[in-house]
Amino acid sequence: MAVLFDASVLIDLFNKRLAGERRAKLDHLVATLQKSRTDVFVPTPALAEFLVRAGKARDAYLQALESQPRLRIEPFDKRAALECALQSGLPFDKPDDDASPNKN
Repeated sequence: MAVLFDASVLIDLFNKRLAGERRAKLDHLVATLQKSRTDVFVPTPALAEFLVRAGKARDAYLQALESQPRLRIEPFDKRAALECALQSGLPFDKPDDDASPNKN
């Protein structure tokens, strides 16, 4: 089993001011994933979204992520996007008229 962290999870993980129930839930998630030896993937777009606002701490955050043995930063290209969409299992039979790329 593996999980995927998006930018919002990374932001919360490194937010020293995050407290209360949200911090407790996040800490429990991390502890559970570590205990079960679950692989955690961070797609490169999520990493970029997180790091773009990291300022001077950018290198330290990146080093902290890369030092985690079960965490892997993964490329996310067109093939990965298609694979993710297929695994979601949600049908997309007909696009809405407003979502059509051919709408003028």
